[in-house]
Amino acid sequence: MVLPLFPGLAALGLTVVLLLRARETYRYLSERRLLWGWVGLAGWLVLTAALAAYKTEAFLGLANFLPFMAVAVVLRGLIQQPEQLRQLAWALIIPSPFVVLLGLGQLFAGWGTPYLFLGWELIPGGEPAGRLSSVFIYANFLAFYLLICFVLAFGLWFEAYGTWRAGYRARGRRLLLLSLMLVAIAAGLLLSSSRNAWGLAGLASVAFAIYGGWHWLVGVMGLGATSIFWAAFWPVAAARRAEAADSYLYLG
Repeated sequence: MVLPLFPGLAALGLTVVLLLRARETYRYLSERRLLWGWVGLAGWLVLTAALAAYKTEAFLGLANFLPFMAVAVVLRGLIQQPEQLRQLAWALIIPSPFVVLLGLGQLFAGWGTPYLFLGWELIPGGEPAGRLSSVFIYANFLAFYLLICFVLAFGLWFEAYGTWRAGYRARGRRLLLLSLMLVAIAAGLLLSSSRNAWGLAGLASVAFAIYGGWHWLVGVMGLGATSIFWAAFWPVAAARRAEAADSYLYLG
């Protein structure tokens, strides 16, 4: 849960967990040939970095790939039951409202901090300016973190909604909590101004709507996607048409 707020501390803890789990799940991992593909890919990346013209930069770039490959391999052996996945989902989404709250203060109240040893910096006004980035170094990174939280929170909400409709009224509080989380996450996604994250969040919503039989929501999402597409590309097309018309008049 501390990963988005204190990534330096979380990375240290995650490394320890990965090493311990790798020892415990070695037999499971060794019997899954598909997982050895990740090992081969990691070895190939190390080899190409060793042969690169700029070796220092190449090895530094491996930090963007190798840790995530290790997480993918080890978590495959760690998550065996649906309850384990639910626990992981809760651990990831619980900090998200606090991340969004820090971003709102950053964007509208000018909150800021110096670079902290534990791995994050709050830049007043966001990075780039005017876009919510919170404790992440760039708005797009925040957007894709919130996108993951959005999908996981939507899945938990969908499950809680189903049990609530089935008569388990005790799930009402959980449903309300998840609804508030989804609103906070959606607000953060909107203010991050990442169109790629918006599009993927829309696709995820459509997938949940189709699964749940909510055809009206599919229509709403389709209308929203069309509106966003129109707003994003129509001004560019209009400007090009105007430029072409001006060129025609000038030549004429």
